[in-house]
Amino acid sequence: MRGFLFLIMLSLVFIISCESGEVTTSKKEGLNVKTKVDTGEKPDSFDKKNVQKLKVANTFYQKGFNAYKLKEWSSAVEYFDRTLELNSENTKAQKYKKLAIREKANKALLKDAERLLAKNDYLLAMLKLKRIKDTSVYFTEARDGIKESKNQYKHYRFSLAQKAFETKDYKRCSSYLKSILDTYPDYDDAIKLREKLDKELEGKK
Repeated sequence: MRGFLFLIMLSLVFIISCESGEVTTSKKEGLNVKTKVDTGEKPDSFDKKNVQKLKVANTFYQKGFNAYKLKEWSSAVEYFDRTLELNSENTKAQKYKKLAIREKANKALLKDAERLLAKNDYLLAMLKLKRIKDTSVYFTEARDGIKESKNQYKHYRFSLAQKAFETKDYKRCSSYLKSILDTYPDYDDAIKLREKLDKELEGKK
């Protein structure tokens, strides 16, 4: 009878120990050896640290998004990087980081185009501007820049044609006018200069 009661008590101790995360095993006659059982639960301290980490990540994300809206691309990328260091699964940070990098590059293309226009390098400026896609916040500026570049290029080439005509460099004048009228066949000033050039050339025959 005593042995039966001892077995019942031992079973109860084992059940209670499992529920508390500990298993007590006997060593010889005493129950003096304890081992931990992995319950699969995370300690409270780990959860608090993880929650705090996510809060900090979200703060960085919000700062990045605010910088993105202000078109401060470098700052936005920096904040999104810090967000992803703390929470690599933040898909919005991943998305807006890529967009910010792209827009930063588009802004650089606009600056390059402005610099080239100042040097009268209209064709290369247009090539730069054409690389800016219609999904960019700079697309309207790029489109307007292309129109302006074409217009400036036309007038610039015409001024070269005029100078060539005035210095009686008719061959070069003809070349300039051809390139202009091939692209802008309705350009009145170029048409009139072409007529003057033709008269000069006829008179030399």
